[in-house]
Amino acid sequence: NIYILGRDERFYTMYKIDYADNVIYSQQISSNDTLKYLRFRDFDIENGKVAILANTNTESLTLVNQIINSNAGNEVPVITKLAANGSILQSTYFNTNVNFGNARKLFGSKIFLQNDDIYLFGEADVSAQIPVVGTQVYNLSPNNSMNLFGAKVNSSNTLVNSTFLSNYKE
Repeated sequence: NIYILGRDERFYTMYKIDYADNVIYSQQISSNDTLKYLRFRDFDIENGKVAILANTNTESLTLVNQIINSNAGNEVPVITKLAANGSILQSTYFNTNVNFGNARKLFGSKIFLQNDDIYLFGEADVSAQIPVVGTQVYNLSPNNSMNLFGAKVNSSNTLVNSTFLSNYKE
C-alpha cells in the first residue's frame, strides 16, 4: 500500500492507496477554523496504522481518546492515530492547560509508532509545564528556557512516560 499525505495550512488528508491505484481510504483532519492553522510535521506507519503529528493554535479540533485534558495554544502538538481502515483511534492535544498567548512554548517535531505505542519528541519551554509522568530523565533548573522532551503513549491511549530530555540556555 501507498500512503500519501496532502496538506494545507488548515488541514491535512491521509490517503491509503493500493498498488492498483484504488483509494482504500482518505481521512481529513481539519482545524475547522479559517483563522487558525494545523501544520503537519511528521508521520509514521506500522502494520497499516498511522501516527500523525501536527502543531496547531486551533481549539476546534474533534478530539478522540484524549491523553491530556487540555486546550490549544500556539504551536501545540496534536497527535492523531489512524486504524488500518482509516478510522480515527486517537486525536489529542499534547498540552497542559497553560495559555501561552502568542509565545511558542511547546512544539512537536518527530513521531514514531512502534509496537502500537506512540513516541513523541519536541521542544518545550519550562513554562509549558508538560506533564512529567514515569521516570524523569532530566531535572530542570528554573533559569533555563527551551528544552527537548520525549513522551510515550501506549496502545491503550495512556500517557505512560513524559519527560524533559535536556536543557540549555538560549
